[in-house]
Amino acid sequence: MTINLKEGDLLVDEGNSKEYPVSIARNWPLYQLSLESFRAMATSHFSAKRGEISGGTIGKASDAPVHITNVIGLPLLPMTAQDYETVGLDTPTDMLQTILVDADSALHVVVEAHKR
Repeated sequence: MTINLKEGDLLVDEGNSKEYPVSIARNWPLYQLSLESFRAMATSHFSAKRGEISGGTIGKASDAPVHITNVIGLPLLPMTAQDYETVGLDTPTDMLQTILVDADSALHVVVEAHKR
């Protein structure tokens, strides 16, 4: 199973119920760390939303609403200057990142935190 998350979705941190717009969602190569070891470090719980919401839409208007639940990952952490350079971001917005994991894949996710 692959985590069906993409740019424009909302990532919800279940620990504090905050919603964060997804800026980047891309596969994380598992050879960098074994999946079992990664799952042991994945202590945060997330869900995600796509589709119509109050005040606008998430993702593309043609996307069917999606609600992803019960996803684990690393806690959201601030991106460093090197992280911004690595992913090619030049933005006045503070960004957070996590790696989400499911049964057989991992996903690197970058979300908007707030304006700097």
